[in-house]
Amino acid sequence: MIKIEIDDRLVAFSCHGGTPIEYRQRFQRDFFEDVAKIWNGMEDLGTLDTLALYSMVYMLAKTADSTINDDMLAWYSTFKVFPILSVIAELRELFSANLFMQKKTLPMGTENP
Repeated sequence: MIKIEIDDRLVAFSCHGGTPIEYRQRFQRDFFEDVAKIWNGMEDLGTLDTLALYSMVYMLAKTADSTINDDMLAWYSTFKVFPILSVIAELRELFSANLFMQKKTLPMGTENP
C-alpha cells in the first residue's frame, strides 16, 4: 500500500492479485494492456490513454479503500486539484511490486519453498 497526499488529503492506493479481475469487471478493459498503455504514454503524452490512466488510479484507490464512491467521476470531483501525472509516477513502485516476482537467492542445496 502507498499513501499519497493529494489536495491536502492522504489517499491510499493498493494492488493485489484480484485487482486485474476487478478492473476488468468494472471497466471492461484489460488491466495489463492499460498498464502498458500508461507507461508507454508517459514517454509521449500525445499517445497517453487518459481514460486508462484515470481508471487505473481510481481502481488502485478503490482497492485500498472500499468506501470510496462507486462512481469514478464523483470520486475525482471531490478533489479541487488532482495532479494525475505526479500520482501515477509515484505509483510505479506499487505496480513493480505487484507485477514482477522478486527473485530470492537461496543457499546451495536448499529448495525453494
